[in-house]
Amino acid sequence: MPKGKRKKPRFFIDEKGMPRVEANGDMKSAAMFLQTDIQADSAMARELLRLLDQAETGPIATEFVGNAYAVTMNHDQVVIEPLYEGQGQKIALQHGEFKELVEKWLDLIGQDE
Repeated sequence: MPKGKRKKPRFFIDEKGMPRVEANGDMKSAAMFLQTDIQADSAMARELLRLLDQAETGPIATEFVGNAYAVTMNHDQVVIEPLYEGQGQKIALQHGEFKELVEKWLDLIGQDE
């Protein structure tokens, strides 16, 4: 993880009505994870938040494997790793950073049950 503060991603709905997140640098992998693996699935986003809470307090790492990324959560950090070449770089985030991204994505896509 690079030193210093990361630039915050920009969340928006595109001209086709699709949820998008724009990010630079190492945060691009996190942005692409949300778009490709979570998409507009609010139940999946809520499940990620539940898994994160579990990983923060538990001794065992939790893993989520999606379409293009694997996310490993433990009590120290969250690691997002591309499953395929050309999908970005591996990134490590603090729990708060990851939680904020998922919560903002959930706000963007809506919280329908």
